[in-house]
Order: sequence, then structure tokens, then C-alpha cells
Amino acid sequence: MSNPQLPNQSDSPSGIVAIALDGSGQNTASPGPNRPRSRNSKNRSESPNPSRPQRRTRKPPSHKPGSNDYGTRNSRAKSSKEKPLTSQQKFLQIASLVKAYKPVTINGSPTNTVIKQMKNLCQQHPDHFNHYKNHQRLSYLQKYFLQFMEGHPQSTIYISFVLKPSDPDFPFDLDILKINLSIPVDYPDSVPKIVILNDDIPRGFAANVEIGFSNISKLALKNIPYSIGEEPLELVKGTSLKSQFLTLDKYLEDFLKQEKRDTVKFVKTIKKKSEDVVIPQAIKPSSPVRAPSPVRSLSPINKDVPREVLVRRNQLVEDMVNKLPVKLFKKSPTESKYKLMIPIRQKQGVPELWYNNNDIEIMVLVPIDYPELAMTINIVNNFSTNLIIKKYKQQDETYENEMVDVAKQYKQYERNLGANFTKYDFHTVDLVGKMNKLVNNLGSFLNVPKDFEAWAQMSAELSTEKVV
Repeated sequence: MSNPQLPNQSDSPSGIVAIALDGSGQNTASPGPNRPRSRNSKNRSESPNPSRPQRRTRKPPSHKPGSNDYGTRNSRAKSSKEKPLTSQQKFLQIASLVKAYKPVTINGSPTNTVIKQMKNLCQQHPDHFNHYKNHQRLSYLQKYFLQFMEGHPQSTIYISFVLKPSDPDFPFDLDILKINLSIPVDYPDSVPKIVILNDDIPRGFAANVEIGFSNISKLALKNIPYSIGEEPLELVKGTSLKSQFLTLDKYLEDFLKQEKRDTVKFVKTIKKKSEDVVIPQAIKPSSPVRAPSPVRSLSPINKDVPREVLVRRNQLVEDMVNKLPVKLFKKSPTESKYKLMIPIRQKQGVPELWYNNNDIEIMVLVPIDYPELAMTINIVNNFSTNLIIKKYKQQDETYENEMVDVAKQYKQYERNLGANFTKYDFHTVDLVGKMNKLVNNLGSFLNVPKDFEAWAQMSAELSTEKVV
């Protein structure tokens, strides 16, 4: 059976000549009445419909390196980079996270300070954020992140949170989990990391939580599976940063139950003798697999406090709570711990990173039998460390030694502050009065003991002269 013949050009009423093009677009065919063609040819030179004009074969697209042809990877990457900040996954996920979990600090600054800065900026420059889509709906924190990502596109974002375990039957005496989250520049291509800041969680157990979160992020962003025991880890509500935190909350008990991990401490040194004798309050001595056990059982009241002392102490504490922006951090039968932000009013004697931060965060420890037993203060754990990391995060490895030296200096400032405050004679038991004295003379309290004693003596002499 013979193949059907296509109509030739002589049968076409329009007299159109068949033309075929090669890859360069040049004419490679000559006019002919009966040019044979394959049935499977995709580039037909004749039209089966004699009433329609012939179509030229399209020139195939050339894929040159770096070209932006539609559908290539380069074009998709470019279109992704050209997305406005308000549409990028990094910003959207951060905005969702800070809406669900209110941050404590952002890039080393208290959240309230950041909000105040954004309020002032919007009041002074009402049109500052108008170039962002839906700018009227943006919160002050969202505006901060947009401004930071635009002004520092190569900087890591650091956010600290306080996570309260949602499980009502959570077995450990852990009221809150303090977390410092670092979001890399190229998130979500790179996974975020967390550092646990709790003083009451031994470093070996804290490392298990940090590694657990890292595995959660790898599952969410890179689809790398992870199992706890024989059960595979399952994400909660998607793969976003908020989802990763929700998943951490879900598996927090499992991470804390893991065997204590061996770690090396670079900053805080502990004598070997104390390591052999002291039992960490957060661990059951009979089982190394268990994590924080009830602290209350290890802190019994070992002495009777006279009623009049207890009443006086509670009055002083209540006065401090009503007049100063303190927050109760932890309460035990032997003492109460409060967090307090100390504003920095004078630059003299105050280290640069603290001064640039505008305030410092301290822990105020008030014994149950205060004022018979002196109160003490200390800088909140990792406060200075976070400021140092923020300063050196964009530097290369050559600054590592300098960073270590700076960390040692700030640790010395912290030790001076705690020691000088304890031995100073305030001539009052009023907690508010002591805090005011500290705020107005912060630089002096950071001096080495010899210089501090000289200042204290001079201050006492001036006070005596005023009284006379």
C-alpha cells in the first residue's frame, strides 16, 4: 500500500514556496513541486491545508553559559534573588517565628529596645518603610528585620527566646528553656543553630538538645531523616522555623533523657576536686541517662528564719519589684533570683560593648534570710559572650585570638563587679538604694579590687563630709 502524497506547491492556490531552515536560520531548500518528506517530521515544510500559509521552522534557542533563557536554572535563581524582601522565605519564616515566640533579645539588644528604636524611626521618618509591600501592616519587629537584612545582607541574625515546655506532664523541674538562635545568611539553604543558655542544665545535656534541634532542621530543610530510638522524628506543622521550634518542644523530653554527652568547657573552669565531689543539681546521681531532676529536693531549708526577718525581707523585695523592672527568674526555699536590666548612664570605666548596648543584664540573688545574709549579683550567663560574637561574626579566622582575649577581659569585668558589690558597704539594706548606687557608679564597680577600695574609701569620706 503506497503512502499518501502530500499536496505539492503547484496545487497550492497561493503559490507559496516551501522553505526549510537549518540551525543557523539559513535557507537550505530550493523550491520544488514534489519535495519528499518523512511522515514523522516535526518541521513540515508544506501545510496539509492548502488554504493556510506555510510556517517557518523556529530557530532553536541557544543555551550560552550564564544565559537567562526561560526555564533554565540560572533564570530561576535570578528571579528568586529579585524577590522583594517581604516575599522571601527567610523573612516570612522569621516573622512567623517571632510572632509565635516573643524574642528576649535580637542581635544582642533587648527586644523592647529594638521596638523603641523602630518607633522613633517611624515617627521621625514616616515614609521610611513605604517602599515595602504592605508596609502599613508590618510590625515594628518585622520592620527591624527588613532593615537589618537590607543593610546587612551578609550578617547572621541572632535571636534569643524563652521556651516554656508545653507538655503538662513534663517530668523535669525545668520551667523555661533559654535559647539563642542563629539564622545563617543563606537560610534556608543552610540550617540554623541554637545554643542553650540555662545555667541549671549541665553542658552535656544542653549539647543533646542543641544537636537534636540541628537534626530537626536538617530534616526540615534537607529532608535528612533522623530517629530517636526506633521511632523516626516527625515535624510539627510544616518545615518553617516556627515548625522547627514546635518540633523541638515536642521532643524536648526525649533529648533531655539521652545520655549525657562529653563536652569541653572553654570559658568556665572547674577544679577537678569539685567535679569529683559536687553533684549537679539537675542530674539524678543514680542514673546518668536522666536529665534535670527536681531542684527543690536538693535545696531543703537547712535553718529556721525568724519571722521578723522574713517579713522585713519580703517588704524589701516587694519594694524592689514595684519600683524596678525586675522579673522573677527562679525561686527556691533558700533564695530568690531576679533578672534586672541596668541602664548605662556614664561611659567612664564601662567596657565598649556594654556601653554600646546601652544596658547590661544582671541576676540579683536575694537570700531567704536577707538582710542577715548579704545579697549578691552577677552578669547573666552568656550576656557578654553574645555581644562579642555579634562584634566578630563578620571577621575571618585571624581575629580568633583577639576574640579570646576580649572574652577574658569581659569575664574579668564580670568577676570584679560581683566581688566589689558583695564587699561594698552600702550603709543601707534597701535593695532599690543599692541598685541606684550601682547604676550611678557602674564604672567604679568594674575596677580591680585595689582601685575599687580606693574609690570606696574616697566615696565614704565625701559622704561623711556632706553629713557634717
